[in-house]
Amino acid sequence: MKQALINIDVQSSRSAPAPRLLILFACAALTACGQTPPEAARQPRTTDSDAAAPVDREAPAATVATLSGEWRVAAIDGRSLDEPVGIAISGDEASVWWEPACAGVARRYRISSGSVSFSSIGANGGRKEVCEIAPPPRLDDVLRALDEADTIARTPSNGVRISGTRHDVTLFSQ
Repeated sequence: MKQALINIDVQSSRSAPAPRLLILFACAALTACGQTPPEAARQPRTTDSDAAAPVDREAPAATVATLSGEWRVAAIDGRSLDEPVGIAISGDEASVWWEPACAGVARRYRISSGSVSFSSIGANGGRKEVCEIAPPPRLDDVLRALDEADTIARTPSNGVRISGTRHDVTLFSQ
């Protein structure tokens, strides 16, 4: 470490306030030159073998306890849903469905520690009223992803990703 010596004439520094400040700043700058920044001091030093190891910096995904509420389908199989007609899914503590309920598009679900399973409720969800309506074109893809799903987790952007081995769907609360 290099050291600098500064001779200060005490008599002249009392009579001239500007040079006194200049000397004070010079001393502070010299003192700061030899110190390690606080962020670098807190981080562990790495060796060459450490630098090659991948580091997972993403926080663990938060668990999802329920699909209760109103959900917008944001992505299917990792691709953003960019269709003229969006798809919304409603849910309660035990099931999810597409409106209108009389269309009979519904699934029961069970969530346990990051695992999820869906099952069909049956024709028209057991309701007596029946309505004929054309569902959105990608609704079958959403249902396929739900039927094959085995994992559920929060995304970094606070969505819910429901996935299986071949298909997945991402939902956002409305």
